[in-house]
Amino acid sequence: NNYMAKRNYKKLDDIEHVILRPGMYIGSITSRTEDKYVLVNGKMCKKSITFNPGFLKIFDEILMNSVDESKRSGSKLSTIKINISDSEISVWDNGGITVSKQDGEWIPEMIFSNLKAGSNFDDTDHRTGAGLNGVGSTLTNIYSTEFSVSTCDGKKVFNQVFENNMRKRSDPTTKASKTKHTEIKYKPDFKKFGMSNIDKDHSLMIEKRVFDVAGSNPSIKIYLNGKIITIKSFED
Repeated sequence: NNYMAKRNYKKLDDIEHVILRPGMYIGSITSRTEDKYVLVNGKMCKKSITFNPGFLKIFDEILMNSVDESKRSGSKLSTIKINISDSEISVWDNGGITVSKQDGEWIPEMIFSNLKAGSNFDDTDHRTGAGLNGVGSTLTNIYSTEFSVSTCDGKKVFNQVFENNMRKRSDPTTKASKTKHTEIKYKPDFKKFGMSNIDKDHSLMIEKRVFDVAGSNPSIKIYLNGKIITIKSFED
């Protein structure tokens, strides 16, 4: 009846919806153990690995943002640098997002904190990218205790920090700068994944993914923890 429907109905905001229904957005957040190929002493070997698929997905969204950007017409993005500690991940590239406002909101803020925004969202645009239509980076933001954005389009640099699963954000700052780049740093919300840190198995899975991307994109210089990946093809 009407009364029961109203009483049982609960309107979720975007953040609550994403956190309560991870399977709809980032896949399973339950760890599993499988035999996976990972890099051991410079060679791909099959190893029993315990990993959390959702945790790896939020990394992939940030990495593929940079890769997708390199494929856009006119893009000069040629370098991606990934750094991983036991509590934080950063992905830097030498591209850059337009630092201007659209409908009263800064474009970088819109891209990284709105589930319905992003340059991948235009279905009329021909695209070959792997991103979730501009949604993916926001999912990473929601599943992080801290998420910082720094980008420069060659004229202005933009900086902003989000905290507490994107519920809190600093006021964006901008100033003149000529160094084109985009850098995302995030601290995953480990509790949401039943994890305490980025352990050895997750580091191996991230490293394997970075090597896959390097092998599939030989025109991009890719660095992992300060060291360039020297493979020239996927066959390598």
